[in-house]
Amino acid sequence: MDTPFQPQSQLEPSQMSQVEPSRPAGEVLRNLDLLRVIFEHFDVDLDEDQPAPGKNSLLWVALSWKAFVDPALDILWRNMHSLTPFFNLFPVYKTLHGMPVPHLEVRGISEESDILVTLFYILSSDAPNLQSLSLDGQAVTQLSLQPVKQFVNLQSLSLTHMGRLIDDTGLAWISSLTQLTHLTVDLQSSPLTSIPSGFSTLLSLDMAGSLSLILLFLTAVQSAALEDLSLHVLTGGSSNATPAEWKFLADATKSKWLTSLRGFALKDNRALESVLSLTEVFGALWQLKGLERFEVKQHQSRSTLTDADCRHMAESWRMMRVLHIEVPLQTEGPSIETLIDFSKYCPHLKSLSLYVNFDRVQSHASQHPTSSHGLKLLSFGTSAAGDQLAIAKCLDNLFPRLKRLGGIIPNSSQSRSWEQVKNYIWAFKDVQKCIVVTGGNRGIGYALSRAVAQAGANVAIIYRSSTDAPEVAEKLSKEFNVKSKAYKCDVSDPDLVNKTLKQIDEELGLISGLIAVSYLDSAFFELCPHFMRIYMPIERWCIRSQASA
Repeated sequence: MDTPFQPQSQLEPSQMSQVEPSRPAGEVLRNLDLLRVIFEHFDVDLDEDQPAPGKNSLLWVALSWKAFVDPALDILWRNMHSLTPFFNLFPVYKTLHGMPVPHLEVRGISEESDILVTLFYILSSDAPNLQSLSLDGQAVTQLSLQPVKQFVNLQSLSLTHMGRLIDDTGLAWISSLTQLTHLTVDLQSSPLTSIPSGFSTLLSLDMAGSLSLILLFLTAVQSAALEDLSLHVLTGGSSNATPAEWKFLADATKSKWLTSLRGFALKDNRALESVLSLTEVFGALWQLKGLERFEVKQHQSRSTLTDADCRHMAESWRMMRVLHIEVPLQTEGPSIETLIDFSKYCPHLKSLSLYVNFDRVQSHASQHPTSSHGLKLLSFGTSAAGDQLAIAKCLDNLFPRLKRLGGIIPNSSQSRSWEQVKNYIWAFKDVQKCIVVTGGNRGIGYALSRAVAQAGANVAIIYRSSTDAPEVAEKLSKEFNVKSKAYKCDVSDPDLVNKTLKQIDEELGLISGLIAVSYLDSAFFELCPHFMRIYMPIERWCIRSQASA
C-alpha cells in the first residue's frame, strides 16, 4: 500500500485535528522495544542515486512530509485516537471488516512479548464483544495483563500459570465481571490476602491453589446456581492431606450447592496421612441427587470401599455420567457386583474408573448377567487377575457399547494386563450378531427367535399389539444368556421404524439380519433405505411369511 505523499495543505482535516489522547495507542507507542521491532520493517537506507524504493521507508516519509518531522512525530502519533494511521505505513497492511472476535486463547507464553501487548490493545476496540478469554503462561507481566481489564463482558475466563499476577487487584477485577459464568483460575504462588465476595453469576468453577485459598474462595462465591466444581489442592497446612480436610470441602460444597451442582472433582497433590474412608469423607455428597460427574484422584494414598458403599453410591447418583474414583484400596475392595449395580442403577454412565477385585468372577458364561448399558470408557486400577476370558465375557455382557478398556495408570503393569482381556472383548464383538425378528413372540416367529438366541445372537422382537412380547424377550435372555428385548413398532410407519432401528442399534448392537415373520412388503425397504444401509451392512435375511399363531 503506498504511503500518502502530498503537501500539508492537502491533508484531510481529520489527520491534523486535535483528538482525544488514546491510552492504548499511547501505551504501545511509548514502548521502545515495540517501536524498535516495528521500525525493523522499514527500509531506512536511502540511496539518493537510486529511484524511490518499492516500499516507502520511515526516513523517506519524514524527509518528504514535514508533519512527521519531530516534534510533530511526538505530538501526532502519541495523541492519535487509533493505531490504524500508523499501521497504514506498512506496505502489506490491509484493513478487513469482519465479525467481532468473541473468543481468544493464548497458550504457552514462555517469554514476555510486546506482540501480546499489541494484540490486546488492537482487540480493545472489540472489548464489549469478547466473550471468552484464555491465558496460559508464566512470563505474562502486569504490562500485558493490564489491557485485559477492558474486557468487561467476559462470560468465560481462564487464567493459568500466572504466578503472582493474580493479586488482590486482579481478583477484584474478576469478581466485578457481572456476566462471568465459567472461571478457571490458578492461584499457585498467588500473593492474595483476601478474596472479595462476588461471582454471583458463576455456573462453573475450576481452581487450583493452596487449601486455605480454596476454602476462602468457596466462601466468597455468592452464586446459588453453581453446576460444576473442580478443585486441585497444591499445598496445605502440612505436607500431608487429612481426611478431615477433604470432608470439610465436601461438606462445604453440599451446604452451598445441594440442588444445583452437577459435577464435582477433587485432586490433591499431597499424600493422605491415613487410610481414607470414601464413605465417611464424601457421604454428604450422596445427597446431591442430580450429580452427573464425580472424580477423586490421589494415587499416593490408600482408601477403603466396599460393594455396599458402591451400591449406595449407585442408588444415590442415578444421573451419573462420569465416575472416576482413582484412590488405591487398602483391602480387596469392590467386586464384580459393583459393576452390576452401576449397570442397573446408573443408565447414563459413560465413563468409569475404579479399583475392582475380579477374583470371584464366575468362569461359566451362563452366570454372567447381561444388560444393554451404554458405558463406553472403562479403566481399572487393579490387574486383570484370574480367568481373563471369563472377565472379558462378563464385561462384554454388562457393557456391550464399550469402546476403550485399560488401566487407570497408563503404561503400568496393571494397564498392560488388560490387553488380553481387551482383545477377547473385541473378538466377541466381531462375531456377535443382532437379529431383528418381526412377530418374534408367537408361532413360527417365536421358534425363529429361540433359534437365533440359541445360536448366541442378540434378539430384537418387533411387535405391534401383543402384550406378552416383553415377557417372551426376557425369557429368551435368561434361558440363553443373550440380550433380548421387545420393541413395539408399526412397520407401516417409516418414521417409527427408523426410530426403532436406531434404538435397537444403541441397545443390542449392530443389526446383522432381519427375519420378517409378520407381513413386511417392499415398501418398507423403499421408505427406509438410509437406515437399512446403516444398520444392516452385513446381510439381509428376509423370510416373507403370513404365518401367525
